[in-house]
Amino acid sequence: MAPRSLYARLLSLVALIGLVALALAAPALPLSAQEPSPTLPSPGQRLFVPLINRWRIDTWPFIEVPPEVAEIAYVSAFAHQPIGTLGEIYLTSRSRWITPLTKPMDGEVGVYPAHLAWSPDGQWLVYSRTPLGVPLSSDLHLLDFSQGVDAVQPDGIRITASPEFEAWPTFSPAGDEVAFVQVRGTTRTLTIIHVVQAIAGMDPPIRTVETPGCDPLWPAWSPHREWIAFVSGSALYIVRPDGSGLQQVAEGAFAERPAWSPDGGSLAYGSERAEVRRVMVDPASGETLRVVACAGSEPDWSPTGWWIAYSGQTAEGARAIHTVRADGTDARILTGADGGYIDEDPAWSPDGLYLAFRRTLLAPSGGEAAGDSSIQVVRRDGTGLVRVSDLGHRTSLDHAWRPTTR
Repeated sequence: MAPRSLYARLLSLVALIGLVALALAAPALPLSAQEPSPTLPSPGQRLFVPLINRWRIDTWPFIEVPPEVAEIAYVSAFAHQPIGTLGEIYLTSRSRWITPLTKPMDGEVGVYPAHLAWSPDGQWLVYSRTPLGVPLSSDLHLLDFSQGVDAVQPDGIRITASPEFEAWPTFSPAGDEVAFVQVRGTTRTLTIIHVVQAIAGMDPPIRTVETPGCDPLWPAWSPHREWIAFVSGSALYIVRPDGSGLQQVAEGAFAERPAWSPDGGSLAYGSERAEVRRVMVDPASGETLRVVACAGSEPDWSPTGWWIAYSGQTAEGARAIHTVRADGTDARILTGADGGYIDEDPAWSPDGLYLAFRRTLLAPSGGEAAGDSSIQVVRRDGTGLVRVSDLGHRTSLDHAWRPTTR
């Protein structure tokens, strides 16, 4: 028996040496937020590590960004599963782990999560959950990160339970309420739920924000909680959370995805042409709002308020990520120069140094099919482009940076 015991010990020693080698080969700690140094990583080995109710993927190393901005949640499906049949929410990190956060609950064949939104403190992630086979019915769920990523329960906390379709949630600046759109047949209603009671296991109060004559879409809460912006038809509206002060502030051939500046004094939206105008929103106090139309879609303000990123066309007909200063000057194109893909949905990192976006292939490339999409990150000057979603995912979307104030 002694030789076998010695052989087993030798195998254990070899395995230990291998683990040490892997640890030494891990990416070095990143530099400070003032001097970021992103590098292009090479594909790594995919290892599936069991966790409680989940597993992790050791895969493509994350871009070397400061640790406080290194987490991005996104929705994805594996290459052998069509999107909409078994989508899950994943979380990237600078340590190379990609962690699945959700899974189908008992009795569900599959689930499609969408419309991810973080609470301001980064402790909660709200999303819309649609069971497979029930396309017109979805509920809002919360994932709790207060005890760490490994403690997140994959089924989360369901905060709505109605037969309607509920989507596009957005947290209030204080993180105690969530505004969302509830769809009943062909009618859309702006609704607010108090999530503190839901988290505590109580029946949360839900109220409807009256918006007569409107069909709300894409609600966005202002930073000071005074207004909720939304799109209805081809127009942009704002309304106070109590339903007062409803007014149209812009209109165009199309309007979409309103986004507030960090100081709450400006509101950007996607449009067919660029335009800046000043709108009186409260004659009694003299309050005005600067409304900025971007010649593209999906605008997002930088944390400093100096830049707006959006998805727009280039002269070559590609769809790329653009940035422009808040005053309309210094327009730049960061991605999409070769026209082989569609780049959409830019999102600034909490420190304003990076942009995450979704890239969709227009033609087969590198083993991926046309229509496959991934989450990419690029520095704000257009350098350091890198993919951060797993190579095994055929469709990735709805990405959201985790806030750093936690």
